[in-house]
Amino acid sequence: MKWILRIMVITAIVLLALEINRLNDALTSCLADVEGRCGNVIDYAISLENENAKISRQLKECQEE
Repeated sequence: MKWILRIMVITAIVLLALEINRLNDALTSCLADVEGRCGNVIDYAISLENENAKISRQLKECQEE
């Protein structure tokens, strides 16, 4: 009976490892697509966020004066 349980556990571990590998491959592919197709948009969004943070700091400094 113990050997059946061991086989089931080993099978579950193998299936889980395969699923993790499949998800990792899918995520890697998705990230590559986003970087390739949207790289400039992402860079622009980051620069906007940085500028927004800069302006927010300046506004806070002005309000404190």
